[in-house]
Amino acid sequence: MTEDNKVIINPYSKLSDKEKQKVIENETIRLGFKTNNIVPNIEVTKEQREFFKGTPYESNEDAMKQTIVARIMTGDPSVNATEDQMAEASMYRRDGSKKSAQGFLGPILDNQGRTMSEFSIGLPIKQPDGTEKEMEVPSLVPGLTEEEINILRTDPKNIPVSIRIKAARHAEQRLREGKSVFYVDGE
Repeated sequence: MTEDNKVIINPYSKLSDKEKQKVIENETIRLGFKTNNIVPNIEVTKEQREFFKGTPYESNEDAMKQTIVARIMTGDPSVNATEDQMAEASMYRRDGSKKSAQGFLGPILDNQGRTMSEFSIGLPIKQPDGTEKEMEVPSLVPGLTEEEINILRTDPKNIPVSIRIKAARHAEQRLREGKSVFYVDGE
């Protein structure tokens, strides 16, 4: 992440394309935290402090917390996350913004006992100007059947087309109304 809030990969990097994509995801989340002035509410472990010793994060507690959560969100095991840190990481979107604990359907427990309020997925969404844009949108939206909610609760890796269609339609409607695609507390 650059000082002018851009994410750039070193052109001389020896990382694979897949690894470069993970770095871009990680840095994009960190950039979202930075631009939204969000510092995740986590306790940094002694082991994590040792891991970041000698890096720019060593003397920047906020950046260390942002990096730990971003790495959790991108599946990077290097930070050896605690259960509390993983729970905190689940409360953020890929753009670094914080999720509502409520969501459109209220909190729902998944099959592992964790609370879901959005379960975001990437979909092509028609914008109010008629163009289409790939966006992260909530899949837990009004109009889902109990069976569809149960699928998201138990098998979120195999999301049926019916859920994707309902999520896209809901997001497009909210955009036409000038609203966020996500539930905003107090609505």
